Amino acid sequence: MAFANMIAFIAEARNHHPELKVSSQGCTVRWRTHDCDGITRADLDCAARVDALLASFAT
Repeated sequence: MAFANMIAFIAEARNHHPELKVSSQGCTVRWRTHDCDGITRADLDCAARVDALLASFAT
C-alpha cells in the first residue's frame, strides 16, 4: 500500500490521476489523458516518476 500511496502523491502533485489497481499480485498503473483520447507528455512524465519510484524499492 505504501507504493500505491506514493503514486497517489505523484498524481496529486501533477494534478494528473491514473487508473490504479492494487491486488495481492501487485500494482497496475495506467496513465492516459482521456480529454486527448491518448497518451500525452504528462502521462509519460508521470510514468517515468513511477518507474523511478519502483526502482528505488528494488535497491
